[in-house]
Amino acid sequence: MSRYVDEGESTVWVLGDYGVRRHGDQDGNTGIAGVGAGHNFGLMQFNYSLGRTWTEEDLVQGGEVDTDTFFLMLEGIVPVHEEAGLFLTVGGFHQWGEADIRRGYLNSSGQRDFSTASPSMHGQGARVRMDWVDAWSASRVSLSPYADLSYSRIRMEGYEESGGDLPARFSSRSDSVTELRVGSELAMPIAESGFDFVATGNVTHRFDSDGVRTRGRMLNDPFTVNQFNIDGRDYDQTWVRAGVGVEGAVGPGDVSVMLNGTSRGEEEAGWLAASYSVTF
Repeated sequence: MSRYVDEGESTVWVLGDYGVRRHGDQDGNTGIAGVGAGHNFGLMQFNYSLGRTWTEEDLVQGGEVDTDTFFLMLEGIVPVHEEAGLFLTVGGFHQWGEADIRRGYLNSSGQRDFSTASPSMHGQGARVRMDWVDAWSASRVSLSPYADLSYSRIRMEGYEESGGDLPARFSSRSDSVTELRVGSELAMPIAESGFDFVATGNVTHRFDSDGVRTRGRMLNDPFTVNQFNIDGRDYDQTWVRAGVGVEGAVGPGDVSVMLNGTSRGEEEAGWLAASYSVTF
């Protein structure tokens, strides 16, 4: 709701996130950079944003997966009962790009070897969120509860590796995720600074218990079964997020910076999110 403006007004923003994945056997980092704009038409505020995401994750035996994708996101914010602070947000996104994969393994001689590929990937998703802005306030502190339900589906096209002693052909795979978040945001003015201290906390539940299976066949391995069909990774289905930061006016617009962390789960272990927006 930080980008919601008054009727007839418009807003533009830039944003960036950087996070690290350290839960369980995960070892990598992620990034997001984007720009967006919105206009409040009265019955609804329409927002859109364009951006880029990237991830780097280390695998066993020196392997690595680097993804580089772009996204287009559209959303509408509807004031269900503006006087009471109730707002409904409905949105969706489309994502496209590719992954650079280096699979590490021990070859038939017991030496570390690598095979590589760069398959394309694309996905779609939707989100519904209800905010109750300033549902409770006292002593300059306000709380704004929210509930958020999201669904996404990402497809990686089939690909054939090159290089190494044991390249493989992998079938295409599509992985879908449905998550529910329930939490609250807190805001408190910082005396004589023009900034607010902000905090957020939520509980997330992922309805999917495991990832999609990996299927394919080895191309030139005479020592093992040619076909393979590997179980997907088991998900941690419930986790907690907490974040603290500041928001306030800088120059002609408003800046927001927040540091976030999660208990063991399927989000980044920690990330820094920053944005700058201008209303006109």
